[in-house]
Amino acid sequence: MKLVTKVDWQHSENGAAHHTQDYPCPELVVRRGQTFSLTLELSGVLDSEEALIFTVETGNWPCHNPQWSTEYLCDQ
Repeated sequence: MKLVTKVDWQHSENGAAHHTQDYPCPELVVRRGQTFSLTLELSGVLDSEEALIFTVETGNWPCHNPQWSTEYLCDQ
């Protein structure tokens, strides 16, 4: 199992692309339906049998419900 050791949310680029760069919060804010970029650094190389799943959640208490949480299988 590989661990994520570093995440670059690309705040400047994503904030400009989503017109959210002036929002008064430290978290990345992106708009639904619009692409965004991020860079993950892993503790090792993913094997072809391994999967990287990126989970997006919204709200204060998200649950595994299509309204609150979505999972994406990421290609290498």
